Amino acid sequence: MNLSRNGEQVEETQKLVRVQMEFWLLDAAQVVVTLVGRHMKELRLGHLQH
Repeated sequence: MNLSRNGEQVEETQKLVRVQMEFWLLDAAQVVVTLVGRHMKELRLGHLQH
């Protein structure tokens, strides 16, 4: 009984970790998109000023 219960706990933990990783990746992607967007705006403004 105890072993199967531990197995279920491990599966639940793995699911939680996977979900957290997905959220972390989404956050990282948003940060990258924001930074790239800012960089592109600065490049465009720089080209217009020259």
